[in-house]
Amino acid sequence: MQKTLSFFRLIGVGICLTSSYQSPAITSSPEILVEAPPLNRDPEVTSSHTILKRQIEQQQLTFVDQSFTAIPGVEIVRSGSPGRQINISLRGAKTNHTLILLNGIPLNNPAGNGAFDFGHLMIEDIERIEVLPGSQSLIYGSSAIGGVIRITTTQGSNRPQATSQFEAGNYDTQRLSIGFQGLQDPIRYNVAISKYHTGSGTLKTSKQRNVQGDDYGQQKASARLGGFITPFWDVESYLSKSETELAIDSIRASPLPKKADKENKTQQLIGNLKSTLNLCQDRWEQTLMLSRVKTDTTNLDRSQKTLSTEAYSDRLRYETSFFFNKHNVTTLGGEHLMNRVKSLTFEKSQRISTKSLFGQHKIEPLQDLILGFGARADKNASVNSHFTYKIGSTYRWNKTTFKTSYGTGFRAPSSTEVYGIGSFGIANLSLRSEQSKSFDIGVEHSLYKDKILLEVTYFHLNIHNLIDARRIGGKYQSVNIDLRRSKGVESSLAFKISQNIDFNFGHTFTKAKDSQQRQFPIRLAKHKASIGISYHPSEKAFIFTDVIFVDKRSDHDFSTTPPRLVKLSSYALFNLGSHYQIAQHLKVFGRIENFFNRKYETVFGYGQRGLSVLAGISLKT
Repeated sequence: MQKTLSFFRLIGVGICLTSSYQSPAITSSPEILVEAPPLNRDPEVTSSHTILKRQIEQQQLTFVDQSFTAIPGVEIVRSGSPGRQINISLRGAKTNHTLILLNGIPLNNPAGNGAFDFGHLMIEDIERIEVLPGSQSLIYGSSAIGGVIRITTTQGSNRPQATSQFEAGNYDTQRLSIGFQGLQDPIRYNVAISKYHTGSGTLKTSKQRNVQGDDYGQQKASARLGGFITPFWDVESYLSKSETELAIDSIRASPLPKKADKENKTQQLIGNLKSTLNLCQDRWEQTLMLSRVKTDTTNLDRSQKTLSTEAYSDRLRYETSFFFNKHNVTTLGGEHLMNRVKSLTFEKSQRISTKSLFGQHKIEPLQDLILGFGARADKNASVNSHFTYKIGSTYRWNKTTFKTSYGTGFRAPSSTEVYGIGSFGIANLSLRSEQSKSFDIGVEHSLYKDKILLEVTYFHLNIHNLIDARRIGGKYQSVNIDLRRSKGVESSLAFKISQNIDFNFGHTFTKAKDSQQRQFPIRLAKHKASIGISYHPSEKAFIFTDVIFVDKRSDHDFSTTPPRLVKLSSYALFNLGSHYQIAQHLKVFGRIENFFNRKYETVFGYGQRGLSVLAGISLKT
């Protein structure tokens, strides 16, 4: 990597010496907001969705996954009550085909199949969430076949401020959070501490079976600290530590047990150190980041059998951008990713490293026409090397924007998939990476003085060498068994009815098929729709309501051998909430989830909560 850094620096010095162009006003892609957002003009992403802190506070969300329910193309699979596993998938891809980044730190767990579990990710200190669907391996590498979700925490700004929030509700739910943030030039800081607990309660699935909820608790502390060492050199660090404890009860026992069958404890440490250097009047930007994610998981059952696993994900990434002029930008970079899984129970440890180089160029050859193209090379220690590429274009004509992109992607198998770590795993050293080809085309159009925004996107995704688990005796082995084809249409409508009322509609049609199994993928809905209405009766008050509809899906019933295919019923959820600013620094809020107490499940046998009522207060100094 040292030779690569020297090459990038040589290009930068040449730019500084040969051009007198002044600092360009180049910004990131405009935000796609709920209320009449500006049009997306990033040629690499056909459709994107951004959720800002203001929107999160308006709806008083608790977990990050709740912010995705109304976004087209996003599928959410929840395995029961809070604290249980929650996976997100995009555009018909599998859950481990979505890369999750927190302040640029990859969170996908190398243990298991490499998917990220949203079940423990709360929303206290989050500033913005960006959903970028489609193959994004060009810049982000492995696991970005279906897309990328970028999460950014709050950084200190303006005067010092202290915040606190408390809420409580049924199911013995309580949440307390405290935060401090500010900017005292040149230092900016944000510190957040939270504690959450929810009780078990009895749940019902759509088939009226008894399901026991789970006691769950979480404690978390995080800090983001940064500042300018010089006017052109910024250094920043993020650190968070969380501890969770989940008491898992039998999902089908009747009568329900008094004591939990299993206990799951997780400790996670996330940290990074980031350096950003801007030279030549902001025309040459360099970023160097070192990050680590360490996850310790312990499972204890009634027989006192313990299974403990440590997973590490370390990454060193360098990225540099050259702004030749305001229409001509080149980005080059490289990274070294090391994933390691260690089973403390079976005294096994395996690691997989990946070295990568990438580059892309964006240019505006004609007014309102933006082109983007790039390529990436990855060398993985356990599987074959990869070459991926992507091209895209954006053209704006009056108030209509046309976008299209075509790209390839890949996902290297996780350490657990390759080496089969654990009592039920069998190694497969010949396992190949999953590879994808994706195409999408979309149009965005605004009407009536930007009061109405309509967006429609068609997507097509093919994934080769799909990895799945094959049962051999009482154990499982990961194998390349399938080809998945997924295509569909995402559509959304944002309508500002009046100065105080906003209306939003979203719909996703997905048609997918796994070639060998010759069936629609499990837990994936053909139709998903949402309607949201928000009302500001005054500057102090806010009321919102939303309806989420999910079509029928199929799933496996693992209580039989072999597992049989079952149908999950469609469902519609109605949510309602509001907040009121009592005083300058004091706000009260309330939220009702699943207002009509609908019985449903997203995983067979794992019921969801019925009517949930939450209320609380928020204080800002």
